Amino acid sequence: MAEEKKEFTPSPAESFEIDYLNARGVDATDAMIKLGFVFSQSGVEEPGKRVFFEGRASDGTKIKMVVEKGENYKTPAQLEAERVERELEK
Repeated sequence: MAEEKKEFTPSPAESFEIDYLNARGVDATDAMIKLGFVFSQSGVEEPGKRVFFEGRASDGTKIKMVVEKGENYKTPAQLEAERVERELEK
């Protein structure tokens, strides 16, 4: 009997930090690479408000990208809950 493979589907991020450092972090590091930088680190600059990504070019030039949470920001988990609620109302 063949085993059924289940496809892994990650849960939507439940916080600003998780959303940007994990889910969207690849996009930030890709942007740095396109600009000629090598990603060096990322982290929380101010809990619940700002995260950062840092990189360095071969000549020593540094880059720091800061993402600041917008007033109307909603986590992917909140957006998914709203979508499900709208579907149930139909």
